Amino acid sequence: ARRSASENGTASYQREQDNPFNILARNIALQNPPAIKYGDLNRVLTDSPVIDNNPLAFDLRIDYFRQSDDRVITTFTIQADNNQLKFEPSGGLLTATLNILGRITTVANKRGGIFEDAVTTHSTAEELLDTKARSSIYQRAVALAPGIYKVDVVVRDVGTGNRGIVRMG
Repeated sequence: ARRSASENGTASYQREQDNPFNILARNIALQNPPAIKYGDLNRVLTDSPVIDNNPLAFDLRIDYFRQSDDRVITTFTIQADNNQLKFEPSGGLLTATLNILGRITTVANKRGGIFEDAVTTHSTAEELLDTKARSSIYQRAVALAPGIYKVDVVVRDVGTGNRGIVRMG
């Protein structure tokens, strides 16, 4: 608490969080979008395309259904073959990790949303051949206003650094 003199000369106390400057700073922070965890992947989507010697191939499927007149639930499903991923020992298991970043924009280039996640696949040494024969699947649902959008998705294998980009309307 902070002590200040009032108009009649008596002391009054004010909590620090009630300070007008703290309230203003808190409101500004709430209006800013959250920081992007994978800034390097965001730069890949923003900057001019770079040819990758070892691209990571993945499939992207977009499905949607109308929840109400002003809201559409859109699901983004990403599937990557495990045989492209590098499995590294971690805690007694072999683990492969994918970083996923998707940026949704309107056709007028206004930001519609963003999603990012890390997806891990675990395997024992005995099951590695079976695991590599399967795929890793990630799905994210996003609520959007009805309209036409485009999505840019970049997926990176953490073990090799290989990445792939898909741009879809």
